Amino acid sequence: MTEAKFDPLQILKEDLQDEDHSVQIDGAKKIPVVAKAIGPKRARKDLIEFLSEYLNESSDETMVAIGKAMADVAKVVGGAEYLGCLVPLLEKLAFEEETVVCDAASTSLGSVIQDMGKNEVEKQIMPILERMAKAEWFQPRVGVSKLLHIAYPKASEPSQKKIIEWFGHLCKDEN
Repeated sequence: MTEAKFDPLQILKEDLQDEDHSVQIDGAKKIPVVAKAIGPKRARKDLIEFLSEYLNESSDETMVAIGKAMADVAKVVGGAEYLGCLVPLLEKLAFEEETVVCDAASTSLGSVIQDMGKNEVEKQIMPILERMAKAEWFQPRVGVSKLLHIAYPKASEPSQKKIIEWFGHLCKDEN
């Protein structure tokens, strides 16, 4: 008798690709558990890669659940030096048209920024914050307003000046 191999990531993929949206949302809520079960290396590579591709075909409700889950996934990717692997996925969510998706992504991105080192914030986060602050759509601009105060203490002096400038522009934004 052979023992069947249990792969939590494969089960997650099946759940997220199910036709029933409630199954997709439940699956998305289990992402942190799956990340922990498959280990940091597979979470960083296989899980994040799958989720990045999956976003193109997911519903807003599922994207909200994924965005929220990323704050907990950040705790199991292997430490602060690996948090950057989450940033492209969270940026993609932060630029979605639906406000609740942007909000979930911004909240998780804030958690990631808090745990990142100053160099990572400078290299990976500052360019994203600038794109969000200068975005055409209001959703990323609202999201970045929640992040500036988190990034500010970790930013270099020139970047802090940019943050203050972006904040000033956002305060005057009539959208």
